[in-house]
Amino acid sequence: MGEVDVKKSALLREAYRQHRAGVSLRKLEALTGIPHSTLSRRFKEISVLEDPPPHERLERAFKTRRIKDYWPLWLSILLFLLAALHSLGKWP
Repeated sequence: MGEVDVKKSALLREAYRQHRAGVSLRKLEALTGIPHSTLSRRFKEISVLEDPPPHERLERAFKTRRIKDYWPLWLSILLFLLAALHSLGKWP
């Protein structure tokens, strides 16, 4: 019985990864034989365990340089704010 649970758990995790990659629940239902309502409920449980919280996602984005690659945007925003402060007389 335990071996079946392990196989089903592995199957659910693989189906969850495929769903995150864009495969629909109906297609996964056809592939796995598990009803889509059960898949949806199990995916919510798996997402709590596997998906990192928002602050960890932000840290991961910085580590992979996705946010750092937007330095021209950050620089233009900073220059715009400085120009606005200068025009208001709040900045020399």
